[in-house]
Amino acid sequence: MVLTNVVGVFVFLFVPLFFYWRFPSTPLQSIPANVREFICLQLYGRLLLTREFFRAILLGVPLPKNWLQILRFLGIALPWTMVFGSFLEVFAWWASCSWHWRGYGQFRAVFAIGGYPTVDLILCVAFFFMVSFQYFRGEFSSFRNDRST
Repeated sequence: MVLTNVVGVFVFLFVPLFFYWRFPSTPLQSIPANVREFICLQLYGRLLLTREFFRAILLGVPLPKNWLQILRFLGIALPWTMVFGSFLEVFAWWASCSWHWRGYGQFRAVFAIGGYPTVDLILCVAFFFMVSFQYFRGEFSSFRNDRST
């Protein structure tokens, strides 16, 4: 079990982080006007309509063309989301097992699906999207600064 966890952490966290450290952002031929266009050009190699963009981000259709940039992105987004999720789970354990907060248990029960509390999963997905936006906003800012010099 421990070996499986070590291999899982290595594959899902350190391999993408290695790609982030090792490989630079893909140089772009055209200059994007905003973060959405930057994401489209980095991941898909073309500009997507707004409807297509949100479908691609939320549903994964169409699949990205630049997998190196996906690995770079996951190298930042996954570790931070896992840290956030770990803090959530530690807090949930303390709140329910140690502090015996009934209100917290009732709050988690509101979001339960089939008896399984999903509030942590919902918060982790929301956090993942926030970290993703911050990552791409930083990459876009860096791209603009490099273009201006």
